[in-house]
Amino acid sequence: MGRKQRGIAVFLSLAVLLGSLPAGAGTGKQAKAAGYGLSNPKVKNGVVTWDCIYFGSYWQNDTNKDRKADTKDTKEPIKWRVLSVQGDDALLVSEYNLDCQPYHETAVEKIGDVTWENCSLRGWLNSQFYQNAFSEAEQNAIKETTLVNEGVTGAKYNTVDKVFLLSPAEVAKSAYGFGGSSASETRVAYHTVFTLQAGGAICHPLGSAGWWWLRTPIGPGAVLGKQYSTIASASNVSYYGGVAPGNPAIRDCAVRPAIHLNLSSGLWQKAGRKSAVRTAPAKVKKLKVKKKGKKAVTLSWKKVPGIEGYQIQYSTDKKFKEWKEIDGVGKEKLVKKTKFRLGRLGNKKKQYVRVCAYREAEGRKVCGKWSKVIIVR
Repeated sequence: MGRKQRGIAVFLSLAVLLGSLPAGAGTGKQAKAAGYGLSNPKVKNGVVTWDCIYFGSYWQNDTNKDRKADTKDTKEPIKWRVLSVQGDDALLVSEYNLDCQPYHETAVEKIGDVTWENCSLRGWLNSQFYQNAFSEAEQNAIKETTLVNEGVTGAKYNTVDKVFLLSPAEVAKSAYGFGGSSASETRVAYHTVFTLQAGGAICHPLGSAGWWWLRTPIGPGAVLGKQYSTIASASNVSYYGGVAPGNPAIRDCAVRPAIHLNLSSGLWQKAGRKSAVRTAPAKVKKLKVKKKGKKAVTLSWKKVPGIEGYQIQYSTDKKFKEWKEIDGVGKEKLVKKTKFRLGRLGNKKKQYVRVCAYREAEGRKVCGKWSKVIIVR
């Protein structure tokens, strides 16, 4: 997808959170599902953890070793994140992007002509995907869900679906574990090999994370009542976890389905947990330098609570545009304490240092804002 097609990432602090409600569900307080051992997302020190389950199956990898992942391969269990659990009902979203489809098969002449109600992706999810991913018994275990949708003009309408996509409001909902910032690790999703070979676009520097569709567009009044410069009939989540308007006809955006499952069916299995950093750490403050002759430099700063550690960068470039290996000096260090001895720097040029705190989940680090830059020599 080109940048013009995707639009710009937007801030997701929403005044009104639209939701999905399974047919017949109550409105009582969400709680741990009795007897099922599943919980709502939990947050500790800025890191959110979801329970996960297996349910249904779909093509995902090259199981027959013919060097391509397609419908000739064996279907594998679908892993789902538990976004919400209430009694026998669980709201699930797939852990991975499972396929690659356009939001609407044909070109749209006018913004607003295509909606979730009439888009081709809704039909595909509730026909081809539904039939291919779930057995008859599993289909019976999926609840019909009444969805509250908002169009590009702000007009609301309801649909009833078994398989659907999350909305821009739902992927900003803290109760589901998502972060509310403009870009969040909590929304990053990775393509399966099948999705990649179906045409899913990737831009992530660390792997196969990619763009995935949302159910409704970002329009006037949808985000803080602000009119954005790019308005489209659809929206998506970027590879870095931001939300942007999207051209509904593009074919390299992935599909991350959501369902409401009747847990009493017993047709699912636990699949461990998934964690992601939801809140970036606070900015490092009071960075100081103490010199000891010409041999060593010691840094110190104020402690940031609830973090994994600190990242230190130092370079001959004041703006840190090229901090790696500048004259053999530019380097990066990860430390746990609030003091660090740089040692003898061995360079006559001015050298600069900055520090940030980071949180980590499943090997992925998220840093807070950098401290002020100080001169160490």
